[in-house]
Amino acid sequence: MPLPFTDQQKTRLRQKMRRVARELFAKQGLKKTSLEDITRAVGIAKSTFYLFFESKEALFLDVLAQDGPAVEARLQAELSAAADARDGLARLLREVVRELETNALTRRLLTHPDELQMLADYATPEQLAASNSSGLALIVPYLQAGQQRGEVIDGDPIVFARVISAVTLLTLHRDTIGADQYEAVLNTLIDLLAKALTTPD
Repeated sequence: MPLPFTDQQKTRLRQKMRRVARELFAKQGLKKTSLEDITRAVGIAKSTFYLFFESKEALFLDVLAQDGPAVEARLQAELSAAADARDGLARLLREVVRELETNALTRRLLTHPDELQMLADYATPEQLAASNSSGLALIVPYLQAGQQRGEVIDGDPIVFARVISAVTLLTLHRDTIGADQYEAVLNTLIDLLAKALTTPD
């Protein structure tokens, strides 16, 4: 019978599994990446995999959750640096867009909604919240606070948050818009939305 892993070995192995999984999921996606792909790349048996994660979906969520604190910190920093609610909304959206454009896993889910649905069907609400590396969960309380200060217009902050999240879909149309005009279109849309949701100066 093989000896049990030490805590140090478990930590190293979990880190390797996350690193391998991030590469495979970003390249092949959740559907096309098999447990065999992961265990072969890590150099472990399936039985060893199940000592750490109950499924590849659980591993995907775990990898996403690793990004969460850093993303949230960057978004909070943008909100903290804002002069007012309008500036905060614009800053938040630009940082969310940057995250979607640079994080291969979140972009993969944005471009493959069937894989996002696989995770949603599998995960508990707590797991989904922990793995939300886009940080849009911050926007509802931010909008509510802005409404209390009179800086954000009256209305359902959840609806407003969904409208804001819809702006991120523009990142999928860079080629259609044209690389030469994409940044101008994106920034104009963000500024117009931030202005529409906030009260006049």
